[in-house]
This record gives sequence, C-alpha cells and structure tokens, in this order.
Amino acid sequence: MKQAVVIGVLLIMLSPLAGASMKANSIGQPLGGYEEGDRYRLELSSYSRVLYDEGKQVWVEIDQYIEPATVITTRTYRDGRIQKRTFTDGSLVKEQEGSTTSTYTLDDAGRLIIASTAVREDEPTLAYYSYDRGKPNLISIARLGEEGLVLSRFVREPDRYTVTVVDEEGGQRYVSQGSLRMSDAWKEEEELSPVVIDETEEGYLRLVQDDRTQLYSRSGLVQKEYTDEYERTFFYTFEGRLKEVHTEYPSERMMVDIYDDDRTLVLRHELQNGVPTKDTRYHEDFGYTETLYDREGKPYVDVTWAAGGMRVTSIRYY
Repeated sequence: MKQAVVIGVLLIMLSPLAGASMKANSIGQPLGGYEEGDRYRLELSSYSRVLYDEGKQVWVEIDQYIEPATVITTRTYRDGRIQKRTFTDGSLVKEQEGSTTSTYTLDDAGRLIIASTAVREDEPTLAYYSYDRGKPNLISIARLGEEGLVLSRFVREPDRYTVTVVDEEGGQRYVSQGSLRMSDAWKEEEELSPVVIDETEEGYLRLVQDDRTQLYSRSGLVQKEYTDEYERTFFYTFEGRLKEVHTEYPSERMMVDIYDDDRTLVLRHELQNGVPTKDTRYHEDFGYTETLYDREGKPYVDVTWAAGGMRVTSIRYY
C-alpha cells in the first residue's frame, strides 16, 4: 500500500507538467512519436519521465538539479524499488540502489579510471582502469576486493581484429570486423579453439569455429548458423529487428521461433516432415500454452502451464 501511495503522489506531482508522448522500448529509450497500439509509451516533461507498458506504469524518473553541472536522477519502479544516479557534466559519477553504492572517477578526457562499489558498511571493491599512453585503448583493469588483487590485461592481437582479455582464472577473446562483434571465453588450463574469418562469394562474413559456421551480413546481423546437428536461418524486419528463427534438423524436424518487437520469444512452431506437431505460445504474465497436433496435423488439445512449467492450469480439447 505504501508503494502505491508513493507512486500515486509522484504521478500527481508530474501530471501538470506532462509533455510529449513518445514510443519507447522496454528500457525507456524514445523511438519516435507514440501511436495508439504501441506497447511502450514514454511521457516526457522538462525534468521527468514516466514509462508505461501497455498502459501500466513501469517507473517514474525525476531529475533534481543540484548545480548547473550536476543532476540527480531518481527512478521509482512500480514495485517500490528506488534507483538514484548522479551525473556531472553529462557523465555518470554515482549510482545507488538499495544498500549498494557505486562511484566513478573520470580523467580529464572523460575516461573511467576508478570504480568503487560498496554494499552497506562493507569495504568497497575497487577497480582501476589503465589506458594506452596517448590512445583511448583500455589495456588493464586491476580489481581489489575480498579475494585480493585480480589483474585483467587487454592485448590487441597482430591480426588487428582480435582483442584478448586474460586474468588468473582464464580469459575472453573478442573478434571484431566492421560492425561485427564476437567473443569466446575460456577458463584456466582450457584451450580456446581458433576462429577462421573469411568472405563468401555473396559478400557475407563467414566465421568458423570447431563444427559451427556462422554467416553475417555487413551490418553485423547473423544470417545463418549451421553445425552437423542443425541449420538455423535468421529473419529480420526492415529496421533490423529479429522476427523469426528457423531451425532444421537432419531428421526432417523443424522449429520456427517468432519474436516480438522486444526480441522476446512469443511463439514456437514445431513440425515433422512439414506436418505441425506442437505450438507453444509464451504469455507475458503467466506461463505458456501448448497446442498438440495429431498425425494428420490437426490440433486436438491446448494445455496451459503455469510459469516454470511445473503445474497445468487448464486443458481444452478441440
């Protein structure tokens, strides 16, 4: 009840100052003018923002100007959770949520050099960032916490496309070419298999590692992925949002996954030799529903499961 009162008071305070209504995504980034039917709506005023998900408020965000260069942004979520962020000259310098406080120190060039994170009254965990002299490249991070000092080094490989990050426990290798980014991790004493990058006749970037091959467009979107066990094809909207993934298996089994605008899986079709065997519809607020088909491809029952798939909530026969 207390949480609802807090949210209600904030809405009353903000309502006279309502400004533009914008279409947004799930994290509150504006995506243009709002139209009826858009899932997320962001209400903007001179110093506040309110995000709605299908008419339900997600959070309220209010800016408090301490001085011309410093702004404290307080975000209150629907469940009463509060997050505070402090910006100086547009750069994030402090975050607070619950009992956790993080502070950030930047150098004159605006690069992060020290990050400190403390939980309650415990000793903070510190991270020190080092950069290549005269260049913006990050070369190391030294973390000092309960487990002592852990040093991570960033090494740019001779091929110009690869950066390797290593510490005492293992490492991470990042491969980039144009807008394409890939990464692989390994633990101590493990061997990381090589990645081969070349160009196909169609102009795709081909990445081969172990038995997996991936084809990427120049915009960095994966188009195909195949191994000895499956072949996967990706389909996108004109704006580059993932909408469908088709996975085919040597046994003539096929899965079609359909995604909404937020890249959330909403529907899965399963077929065998072109005949539907099962559909799974994923619900936003509760579990999922399976539609089962007979050998002729006709649906005969809908089974709805609670979240987690441990309990059946309804069965409906056709």
